[in-house]
Amino acid sequence: MAKKDRDDLTAELKESAHKIWLAGLGAWSLAKSQGTRGFNRLVERGQELEERAKPAFSRLKGRAAKVSAEVRGRAEETWDTIEGSIESRLSGVLQKLGVPDRDVIGALTKRVDALTRRIEAMGSSASKSSRKKTTSKKAAKKKVVRKAAAKKMAKKRARSTSKKAPSRRAKKSTR
Repeated sequence: MAKKDRDDLTAELKESAHKIWLAGLGAWSLAKSQGTRGFNRLVERGQELEERAKPAFSRLKGRAAKVSAEVRGRAEETWDTIEGSIESRLSGVLQKLGVPDRDVIGALTKRVDALTRRIEAMGSSASKSSRKKTTSKKAAKKKVVRKAAAKKMAKKRARSTSKKAPSRRAKKSTR
């Protein structure tokens, strides 16, 4: 390529770039002058669309609430069915294993409470009678101890009096 061709190409490129720049400036100027009007037109169209869409949206909202309530009701029914099935199977297994259910445990608890009250009542009366037995046993022991002490004393007295008096052997030897 010759230098002239290059210069022509460069000039064309500069001219194209300048035209693009001018087109951009023109678009910006046009948008600026019509921007406010265009924005206001968009707001008006949005309001019209909103007014037309409100009734449709309300209908859709009502349908959605109705469907939601139906689905919730079905889910609750299904859950209740599943829960009942699980409870009956579990109680059957526990019964086979010999594990008492809530009613049996409640009845046993009441019986244990009643027995505990009876034992406590018997314990308080038994403690009173055991105190009486203990005091009478102590009194009997004291009597036995006194008798034993009295016997010891009697033996000691008997020995001491027998020492003072000559024994039979001693009497025979003196004769």
